[in-house]
Amino acid sequence: VQYVFSQWSDGTTTTSDSLTPTTSTTSATAEFTTQYLLTVSAGANGTIAATTAPNGFYNSATSQTIVATPNPGYYLTGWTGANSPTDLASATSPTTTVTMNGPETLTANFAPLPGYVVTTVADSNDGACLPSLCSLRDALAAANTNAGGFGAGAITFQSGVTGTITLTSTLPPVNGQTSIYGPGANVITVSGGNSGNVGSIF
Repeated sequence: VQYVFSQWSDGTTTTSDSLTPTTSTTSATAEFTTQYLLTVSAGANGTIAATTAPNGFYNSATSQTIVATPNPGYYLTGWTGANSPTDLASATSPTTTVTMNGPETLTANFAPLPGYVVTTVADSNDGACLPSLCSLRDALAAANTNAGGFGAGAITFQSGVTGTITLTSTLPPVNGQTSIYGPGANVITVSGGNSGNVGSIF
């Protein structure tokens, strides 16, 4: 923590102030601002983006932006080291803010992206994406539960799966750090069945 001069009680912002004593003014008070140190670093398999607030001192209660960039094939599992959990707007979002309520020593942590393989064109919704049976809907739902509900995963399609996925309802959105890698429109197509929206991902 450090303290920097803010102003004199009469509003003067220079470090020196002239005071003319009167019957109503007999003293002047120097006012100081509290600053806390922000230190941001990345764990293995990721970096801190240039748009992150530089390491250094910031005024108490100000909000600073922090941005983590995972390496290909990885995702952010979360930020650790906050002075208080409530200082972070989100502990799992790659782009978030930290409120300087104390010294903040933050680390961005990364892990390999979990993979989900779609094995059928059926629009099943059994609540699980298993190696033996996983629909696109199940894969999206599974990926969206990762990273504290922020979403993370790499969704691919099993070789040999072809045809049209006819949806019975709107698909879940692609959240956070989730990516879908399709084999091409000539292999897999998605249809709303003339009765519903495909969703926000197509």
